[in-house]
Amino acid sequence: MIAVGQLRGQIKGHVIEARDPEYDDARKVFVGGVDRRPALIVRVVDSSDVAAVIAFARETGLDLAVRSGGHSWSGDCVADGGIVIDLRDMRAVTIDDAGRMAECSSSPRPSRPSPRSSPRRGPRPMS
Repeated sequence: MIAVGQLRGQIKGHVIEARDPEYDDARKVFVGGVDRRPALIVRVVDSSDVAAVIAFARETGLDLAVRSGGHSWSGDCVADGGIVIDLRDMRAVTIDDAGRMAECSSSPRPSRPSPRSSPRRGPRPMS
């Protein structure tokens, strides 16, 4: 098999294999008819994790898929026999008041409401 320990040592996120108890839940997608079995599911936490997984896939020759929400009707977010980069743990939100910009990773989930946003009206202007 592939050198999974090498990948585990390079990332801050979590590597899930078929033998792990959370594997079946981690490979599920929103569309019930898709039943693919990736070799690895990697729950990344930042861009350096993503880069390490891409390099690992390139070195091993395994197919690579990226899962953000798991809502792909065709199931393209799960690579059968390959590696899935699961973005669900990338939750960072950075707000630059001076530059009037906000940067969000793929799955931002604020733990508390932001004074700059409203659940009903969406983001407010930064002033």
